[in-house]
Amino acid sequence: MPLSDRPLAWLQRLALACAVMALAVTSLSASMRLTKAGIGCGDTVACGQPVQGDANAVVASAEVGAMRTARVAHRVIASTVLLTLLTMLAICWRARLRREGQAVLVLLGVTLFLAVLGRWSGGSRAPAVVMGNLLGGFALFALSLRLALVSRLATMPPRWRRWTVVSAVVLVTQLALGALASVSNPALACGDGVDCSLPAALRGADWADLDPWRESAPVGVRAGGKSAVLAHSLHRHGSLLALLALFPLAWAALRGGRARTGMALLLLLAAQVATGLATAALTPPLLLVLLHNALGAGLLAVLLLVPGAPRERGNTPTAA
Repeated sequence: MPLSDRPLAWLQRLALACAVMALAVTSLSASMRLTKAGIGCGDTVACGQPVQGDANAVVASAEVGAMRTARVAHRVIASTVLLTLLTMLAICWRARLRREGQAVLVLLGVTLFLAVLGRWSGGSRAPAVVMGNLLGGFALFALSLRLALVSRLATMPPRWRRWTVVSAVVLVTQLALGALASVSNPALACGDGVDCSLPAALRGADWADLDPWRESAPVGVRAGGKSAVLAHSLHRHGSLLALLALFPLAWAALRGGRARTGMALLLLLAAQVATGLATAALTPPLLLVLLHNALGAGLLAVLLLVPGAPRERGNTPTAA
C-alpha cells in the first residue's frame, strides 16, 4: 500500500469501528428504554413495574442490575466513540483529507448533539427525547459506515438521487413514528381486542397524542389504550409506504451496477417486515424488538450507500 493511502485506510478502519460502537450505543439505549416500558417483561413485577400498593416503589430485581450494567457500558462506549472521532479528525488534518475531514466534523456534531441531549433531557419522558436519541444514533451509525465503505462518490443519474432523498424522508419518518409508538408501549395498547386498524385509529384519533413534547406515563406505569393506538397504527401502515419507496430503489441498484447494495437493501427490507409482523402478532421479546430496531439502522445505512457506493466489477449500469 502506498504511504499516501495509509491515512485513508486507517480513517476507514476507525470509521468502521465507530459504526459498530454507534450501533452498540443505540441498542443499549433502546434496551434500557424498552425495559422500562415493560417490553419483554411479561406479567411479572419486574423491569421497573410498581409494587402493589405503592405506585412509587420499584422492585429491586435482576433487571435492575442489568440496567445498571447497560448504563455503564453505554457511557463507556459513547466516550470511546468521541475519542475515536477526535483521532479521525487528527488523521484528516495531518493527511489533508479535506472531504473526509468534513464528514468527520458532521459525525462529531451528531455525537455532541447526543451528549447534550442526554445531559439536558435527564429524566424527561417526552417522546422528542427518545426520537432525538434514536435518529441521532442511527445517523451516527449510517454516516460512519458510509465513510468506512465509500472513498469516492460515483456519478449517479439525477433520478436515482431524487428517489434516494424521497426514500430517506419516508424511512426517517417511519423510524420517528416507531420511536413515538415505543414510548407508550404499543404492543400492550393493541392487545386485549383493541382495534389498531388505521380507520379505527383515525376515527377516535386525538392528534395531541402525536405531540413529541407531550410526556408519556411515568416509569413503572404501563401505558396503553387509545393514547398509543394512533402512533402504533400509523407506524404499522407506514411500513407499507416505506416498502413501496425502498423496493424500487433496491431493484434499480441491482440493475445499475450495485448488486451487493441492492441485495443488502432487499434482505434488510424482508427482515424488517418479518420482525415487524412478529412484534405486531406476538407479545414481543426484548431481543426481537431490538433486532427490529437494529434493522432500521441498517436500512438507513444502506440507503446512504446507494448513490455513492463504488461500482462493482463485472457490472455495467443500465440507463436510468
